[in-house]
Amino acid sequence: MLNGKIKQAIENAVQEEGQSPLLAMKIKAWMEALTEGDADIADPGSYTPRSSLCFENTIVPQNPEE
Repeated sequence: MLNGKIKQAIENAVQEEGQSPLLAMKIKAWMEALTEGDADIADPGSYTPRSSLCFENTIVPQNPEE
């Protein structure tokens, strides 16, 4: 089980960056799967779809600061 402080930290970081709460949900689900052994961080078949879900739910600014 993922520690509540880690979940809160993910939510805070996502919010601070102006991202959707849906992104926080995706990241927390991924981290939960890793802690429970349902996902393998070293297996491309595991992390590629999860990464794609996170990227699809990430807001990219039109004119990023340089």
